[in-house]
Amino acid sequence: MAPTIKEIAKLAGVSIATVSRALANDPKVIPSTKSKIDDIARRIKYQPNLVARNFVKGTSNLIGLILPHLYDEFYSDIIKGVEKYAQSHGYYTLVTSSSDEVSLRDSIANFTSGGLSAGFIIMLTSENDEIVEQLRHSHTPLVVISDKSLSREFNSVTINNYEASFKLCKHVFSKKKYASVKYISGPISNIDSQMRRDGFKDACKEFSIPIKKKDLIEGDFTFESGERICKEFFSEEKIPELILTGNDMMALGCIKVINKNKLKLGEEIFIAGIDGIILGQMISPRLTTMKIQTELIGTNAVKMLLEQMKNNSHKHKNSNVVTELLKGNTI
Repeated sequence: MAPTIKEIAKLAGVSIATVSRALANDPKVIPSTKSKIDDIARRIKYQPNLVARNFVKGTSNLIGLILPHLYDEFYSDIIKGVEKYAQSHGYYTLVTSSSDEVSLRDSIANFTSGGLSAGFIIMLTSENDEIVEQLRHSHTPLVVISDKSLSREFNSVTINNYEASFKLCKHVFSKKKYASVKYISGPISNIDSQMRRDGFKDACKEFSIPIKKKDLIEGDFTFESGERICKEFFSEEKIPELILTGNDMMALGCIKVINKNKLKLGEEIFIAGIDGIILGQMISPRLTTMKIQTELIGTNAVKMLLEQMKNNSHKHKNSNVVTELLKGNTI
């Protein structure tokens, strides 16, 4: 069991109330008594219950972060950006993932009721009227991470997924003419996925590259879906010369299959992704991709949230994260 205030009180020979006041830095506690209590707390590795403390004080130093998933580097970098900046300003981060509407509504309710959090950051990957309405009625400061569509309603950090995909595809298509092209998207219901796919389709139009429905394959942004779909390509009579994917993780799944089939990347078959995760830059040849500054997304979101909390401002601000082409060697 975790050490308690009761144990500290017993070891220090004082009341539980005195321990509670000492740990809360009450100036009325005698300095020698506070020093003794602090030493015991460190020795027995006591950790305060922040939620309970916030409830008693009527304030909170917790920031909520709601993400659709926690499974890859894209999301872990956002968490890193939020935690690093929040901690440097005296706040703790409580992270949760909600991949469906019910759990998302519950997470929002948890962060907006009972004073659990001082404010929260939420990443929305689909346009859901009920969720947006719930956010509109929130009295808790919040910042939305999303594509451009919600930037007028809330403080937001946006990623121009369409532009990132369009620029990447223009770079790829300007290199050479490809015998056949396949595009693996993320889930169709995901707004980021839709924008990236639209960027690909419009770049194909600009370069007069014919794309049929069968050339657009739906994945789910995971390594496994990239691997599975690429295996299907290799089971067909004609292997695509170029594979473009809606994120880097699916590209890495494809690369596993390509390497297993002993085709030379960047010579016999070509591939590019989007996100710029470190794993794609650690392999050889390095993955060609469009880098999204994911840690900066988290940093900008929490900066905006803390400013909103401090100034109690209702004026909506937007921070757009710039993307960068990483040329790599797979194109």
